[in-house]
Amino acid sequence: MLRRDKQDKAAVWLPPGFELNDLYNIQALSTGTANADQQIAALKCIVEKLCGTYGITFDPSSDRMTAHNEGKRFVGLSIVQLTKLNPVKVREILGIKD
Repeated sequence: MLRRDKQDKAAVWLPPGFELNDLYNIQALSTGTANADQQIAALKCIVEKLCGTYGITFDPSSDRMTAHNEGKRFVGLSIVQLTKLNPVKVREILGIKD
């Protein structure tokens, strides 16, 4: 796993905790060239690794880092929620007709 060491200032551009395949999958997703497996892997990387959706967000060393981690988690949870919503029901609730 490629991981930025907190002390390594030279690697500040490197997102924490991802595999090289994640890089390829997310880039393919962003250009619209990802196959089905790459799409699933990219979304999993975004939700689980980059957003830390299912991890512990509390950071005892800093309330600001805890808030930052909670913000990342919120994005991950929002993505997961969108994958679970029933579009037909949402259209009904919002009163959208064809």
